[in-house]
Amino acid sequence: MDKMTELQQNPTVRKIVSKLPLPIKLPTLVRRNAETDALRPLLGRRVLLTLAGAESAPIVRSLSDLGAGFILVGPESHVHGAADIARSAGRPTALASGTDAAAVTQALQASDPVDALILEVNAFGGPKQLFQLLQPNLQKLAKHCRVLLVSRLSKKPSVEEEANAEAVIGFVKSFAREVGTRAITANAIEIHHGCKPEAIASALSFFASDRARYVTSQRVKLTATESEVGGLSLQGEHAVVTGGARGIGAAIAQVLARQGAAITIVDLPNARDAGSEVAAKIVKGGGKAHFLPADVTNAAEISEMLKHASALLGEATVLVNNAGITRDKTFAKMAVEKWNQVIEVNYEAAVKTTEAFLALRGASQRPASVVYLSSVVGIAGNFGQTNYTLSKAAVIGHVRALARELKNKGVRVNAIAPGFIDTVLTREVPLLNREMGKQLITLLQAGEPEDIAEIVAFFASRAAAAVSGETLRVDGGMFIGA
Repeated sequence: MDKMTELQQNPTVRKIVSKLPLPIKLPTLVRRNAETDALRPLLGRRVLLTLAGAESAPIVRSLSDLGAGFILVGPESHVHGAADIARSAGRPTALASGTDAAAVTQALQASDPVDALILEVNAFGGPKQLFQLLQPNLQKLAKHCRVLLVSRLSKKPSVEEEANAEAVIGFVKSFAREVGTRAITANAIEIHHGCKPEAIASALSFFASDRARYVTSQRVKLTATESEVGGLSLQGEHAVVTGGARGIGAAIAQVLARQGAAITIVDLPNARDAGSEVAAKIVKGGGKAHFLPADVTNAAEISEMLKHASALLGEATVLVNNAGITRDKTFAKMAVEKWNQVIEVNYEAAVKTTEAFLALRGASQRPASVVYLSSVVGIAGNFGQTNYTLSKAAVIGHVRALARELKNKGVRVNAIAPGFIDTVLTREVPLLNREMGKQLITLLQAGEPEDIAEIVAFFASRAAAAVSGETLRVDGGMFIGA
């Protein structure tokens, strides 16, 4: 956390700032993993869950496994069966029968504030009913609450289905901005025809937890898949993280290790000391990790590195293309060397690394995941970063197309677009610019490298079996390019 955000949590400072005639809003500090178990991030949290689909039982089971207590609202036939599952897991459970706003309000008003609200929009009256469903109950959303609005699309969606799904994401984008000062997030979960109930359950469970704390105003698409569905654990997986010696890459390596993966940290030879230090921390914590030097722009080096990594820690099943650079200059003043270098490292090297990873897999039947680091700049653009923007936008297009090619080959491909993350580089931004930038973020604060790492860990896990070809913004709800 940067010093200014830390200072803003002081009660005296908050009181003084609130009395100044300035257009400044102060954040509720995002709650990170100090209060949660890595594999049970809903422990002690209360979830209001509306039940409508055939996957009611697996959703309750999945949320129970993560530690949640429940308020269950839905048709009587769904509610009682789901309640039996929750109670058999020892989870506190309250019930309300009905499929309208009145049933949701009744359940909420009879309870303490909830930590997560998972609402089947169409089953409870459609987007128009969001006013009756949420407006009377805003004070029943606890600080840090996770609001998930679920839409379903049939195999051949009707005009009305498509319009309703877009209405929900439009609502979420605005609603999230209004509740973000309380560190509440809101996201739209879009379930497409053929998605496995267990895959729906796993994804909902993750985004209802604090591990998704810096994701808001987003659409998460869940689609049909042949991939094996599982939980958040990465036990038995081997993850290769490029650019893993420092910053976001180092955080990714450590979070993946915490979830159980063996880690190969890859970086340039001059980063050996930093990379070895990250590996040592993982080993000291009981994990498996080592550092291997390689230049990601050199295809031969990458191929040899992957072979060496597999010989040391077994078949690589997760690849994180995190390595990247910036060489900023306005387009008119940019040297061709800076133009080429950024594209070669940020895009072309990631493609080469993925090709080598896939080639080494050969005919392997083990499910695998490839995660790319893009950027919100690749979506929105930015002054003086034409080379960087091009490279990060290319990653998004590449991920979308590659996911289609690999759909039936057991490999999922996704990208993450980080926003304003508190790193050594962003701390070099002038203080005033930095603080003004935070006011354009729904959660009013910069993210931490660990916030990115948590989403990488989700994409790497089999809990994300229904997600491929997507680029998820992890930016706290930035206004820019939203």
